[in-house]
Amino acid sequence: RPPRSTLFPYTTLFRSILIVSVLLFSISTLAEPTVARNISVIKLQGADGTVMLEAAEAWGTSCAGTYVDTVYFDKTTVQAYDAMLSMVLSAYMAQKKVRFYGSCDASKGNNFYKGTYLIVSDK
Repeated sequence: RPPRSTLFPYTTLFRSILIVSVLLFSISTLAEPTVARNISVIKLQGADGTVMLEAAEAWGTSCAGTYVDTVYFDKTTVQAYDAMLSMVLSAYMAQKKVRFYGSCDASKGNNFYKGTYLIVSDK
């Protein structure tokens, strides 16, 4: 029978605390979130899997003085791409409001916001 380590519960606890701390830090360092809006248009670019989302009104976040018209994400910016796409589609079908966290992306234009995290809610 293998020897039991008395440190095992502590290493697991410290590893969990570290992971949660990294996740909270990464979320807190993101740019200003968008305003919660209902998604009105979903565009999917087949070549690279980029998902572009539009709302009836601007997303309420300013990038270089211009209000954001389009929130996007792709397989290179989101590790859980399939899960995020599923959440977006579910929110669209259920007409739930979506708030994105991420950053402005000047490479695509001042009115593009790269979403890396989202919250779906009724509010």
